[in-house]
Amino acid sequence: MRKNKLLSICLLLNISIFAQSLPNIDSYYYYKREKIKIPINEQKFTIYFDMNNISKNRIKESYEILKEVTLSKEQSDSIYCCEVSIKNTNYDSILTILHKKEEIIDIEPVIGNDETILVSRIFYVQLKDKRNFESMLTIANNTNTTFISEIPYCKNWYAFECNKSSVSNAIGVSNIFYESGLFSNIDPGFICEVVTNCVTDSNFISDQWGMQSINACSTWNITTGDTSIKVAVIDQGIDEHHNEFRYVNKIAAYDISRSSSLFTVYGNHGTHVGGIIFANHNKYRIAGVAPNTSMINICHSLSGLRELFVSDMAKGINFAWLHGADVINNSWGFKRSESLNLVNSSLLETAIEDAIVSGRNGKGCIVVFSSGNKIYRENYDTTLEVLYPAHCNENILVVGAINQLYQRAHFSKYGPELDIVAPGYGIYSSVFDNPNGERYGYYNGTSMAAPHVSGVAALVLSVNPDLTGQQVRDIIEQTARKVNDTIYSYQNDTLHSNGTWDYEMGYGLVDAYAAVLKAMDEKIDLYIRDDEYDDGTEPNVATYLWSGPDIWIEDSTGRKIERPAGEMNYKVCVRIHNRSGYTSIGTEKLYLNWAKAGINDFWYDSWTDTNLLSCGVPQGGVIGNPNGITIPSISGGDTIVMRVDWHTPSGYDYANCTGFSGDPWHFCLLARIHDMDTIAHEKERFASTYNMVKNHNNVAQLNVYFNKSENYRTVVRMGNPTDNTRS
Repeated sequence: MRKNKLLSICLLLNISIFAQSLPNIDSYYYYKREKIKIPINEQKFTIYFDMNNISKNRIKESYEILKEVTLSKEQSDSIYCCEVSIKNTNYDSILTILHKKEEIIDIEPVIGNDETILVSRIFYVQLKDKRNFESMLTIANNTNTTFISEIPYCKNWYAFECNKSSVSNAIGVSNIFYESGLFSNIDPGFICEVVTNCVTDSNFISDQWGMQSINACSTWNITTGDTSIKVAVIDQGIDEHHNEFRYVNKIAAYDISRSSSLFTVYGNHGTHVGGIIFANHNKYRIAGVAPNTSMINICHSLSGLRELFVSDMAKGINFAWLHGADVINNSWGFKRSESLNLVNSSLLETAIEDAIVSGRNGKGCIVVFSSGNKIYRENYDTTLEVLYPAHCNENILVVGAINQLYQRAHFSKYGPELDIVAPGYGIYSSVFDNPNGERYGYYNGTSMAAPHVSGVAALVLSVNPDLTGQQVRDIIEQTARKVNDTIYSYQNDTLHSNGTWDYEMGYGLVDAYAAVLKAMDEKIDLYIRDDEYDDGTEPNVATYLWSGPDIWIEDSTGRKIERPAGEMNYKVCVRIHNRSGYTSIGTEKLYLNWAKAGINDFWYDSWTDTNLLSCGVPQGGVIGNPNGITIPSISGGDTIVMRVDWHTPSGYDYANCTGFSGDPWHFCLLARIHDMDTIAHEKERFASTYNMVKNHNNVAQLNVYFNKSENYRTVVRMGNPTDNTRS
């Protein structure tokens, strides 16, 4: 009774006096260009109190507080935010009373009934065009809202703040912004309770069974990762001083809340997740899935009800891909409820989409999320649907957890968004601090499953870095093991195209070894034939490798020329095959060179104009752009013909030369493709051209004989001794 005493007195006096001054209340918001209806709770409010006018104790005496909200460090000393319950049937009247109270800065709605979602006074908008910045500020002025700042690392996103004098609450004002037509997206700034997907249990085993189950040990004979591949972990911070990370290549750290480049450890969770991915192979305690990859350490407390959590996570994801992350691990999510299914964050989802589409210079990041845990405690999320935001984008790799019996862990959330499962029960890894003094511990959770998959994605990219994000996801899903197929019903599904799929297990258990082998086998492999029977297999077992059928010469009419003339313009034609199952990227390069036959044709002296023969003519030269000719994308299994201009040398220039044997009119052409396959010894000065052709399917050679009669022009004087004109 005491908590509602103050409000009850005011209600009696002011039920209708101030009703006309209420702000407009919208029961919808805009998401993906559509109006999404939301149920406004008429007995609960998100209230911001000015601590200069009222103490926290006085607030708790006067109001029924349901939840407290953690604000930013700058505001936490002067402002107190909470969810308040006021049991009264007249919503407008309550709002009227609250708006007149001096100690209240702002009142925002609450969504839902039993499991509620609070609305922040801070909302976010994304401008279509920065040239409309001043127009945006005009809208803010007209709605009595305050411009805060541009959001770091979030392109064209800006933060604004409502107060009780604004024309509406944050939902209503953000709708006004969107309806102006100047904005791509708006985000009302729903305050969601964040959870790390980790649970505790005392029944554990004593070794790293997870690494064995995903075939990591066999994979490490092939690769333990590459420092060029960067894995970002958005979590409570990885303790970089831990012994397990001593030799890990650390690219960057970012404390989101403090906007600092120094890492902060907010708890054990991040260090445990980091150990699963990065732990050194130093024959001590634990081994990570991909220890030789590089770490991007993105830190946040990941706890409680935080006003800025959505924008913080958006900043973290954008920081990751803008700093070169290939894989982004997210072992966190929002508590899901009937109310939360109705609210989404355009700001956060835009960041995820940008990472998936624009990351890795357009090839796309692999964004990994844990599916979430069902926690068997009162007031916790007890549903089994995949957590938000893991389910918001079909290109997120969503990971559930299994136990040592290769069964779905009892807490692991599942559903149509689930892609893959990985070990998540009794997982032994590094921690920041432990009561027993050991800096290692056993954890359970889908939080532990996700980094197993992130590590596998990093290994896949280590052997095939030119794969797109979609190709990596496909490989991981297609190679998953169908464990316990007598319990789970793996079936073909129109929504899941990478093999048989199960509702609780996704495509199955991630298999590092199978995924890495498939990535190696299914590289984008462009080749040029050395003979008619060449299928691209390396090395070529044929003896004669200088008559490549995929290289020929054409004249200006497109006619194939067997014996070209010297000092003439032709086109060198090269047929290129894609023997892989994937469309090539379109950034590969073709390089062409010619050389005088009969010399010691070492690469590269014989094939450029750097060396001259005794008569002052070059041993060889470059055809076309010396920086290479870009090869257009080639579909898997398809071919393309490249045509490059060539002004031929003259055989007569070599007729009186020494330093070579054979015919002056005998030349050679060499074609090389730069794709993901390295050409051994290519950067050496005296490499064997023959061995380059033999050992690499992206190198081919053709011998060419010039036509002597066409190679030289003769001037003849002619006369007519008669008086008659002759034709």
